[in-house]
Amino acid sequence: MDRNTGWDLPREETELQALVDSADWIHFAPECKMWSTARAGLRGGGVAGRRARLAGMRAQRPTIEMCARLARRVARRGGAWTIEHPQSSLAWQETAWIALAAQPGIHRVIVHQCRYGLRNRRTGELVRKPTTILSNIPLPGLTKRCNHPAGHSPLVGGKDCAAAAQYPRRLCTALVHAALPGL
Repeated sequence: MDRNTGWDLPREETELQALVDSADWIHFAPECKMWSTARAGLRGGGVAGRRARLAGMRAQRPTIEMCARLARRVARRGGAWTIEHPQSSLAWQETAWIALAAQPGIHRVIVHQCRYGLRNRRTGELVRKPTTILSNIPLPGLTKRCNHPAGHSPLVGGKDCAAAAQYPRRLCTALVHAALPGL
């Protein structure tokens, strides 16, 4: 989402192309709820639940494909792009993102958001939330893995997960500082 324009991914692709064509760097972070391994896991809900989860992923597939198309568009004109999703997200197994990641010069970093201050809003405890960022520019210094000796708060239920979708300010700052040399 662009804080200045308020544009978000569910918009029409033609509208987003204008934004993409005028930006030096685009960061894509499509909704991850449907792609969660916990949600899409084949537990609970029986056959009907599994069908509903798979239908939800099919409905979100166009957004994943649009991110890949727009990332290629940015790269063709010399711009930078980053795509973020949880490390365990099933979206990383989608053909569009697999093909994008296989292109020459693509970088993949994994960060644990606890290193950037992500906390469970309900308990105040650190949340690990391993996150993958795919990019066409190097992101030096961004890779931080957990080194906390204590445990982490699990994300349980929709409210915990929804709250953890917002990046900690320190991660935003680190991402910008890592991307700047590539712009």
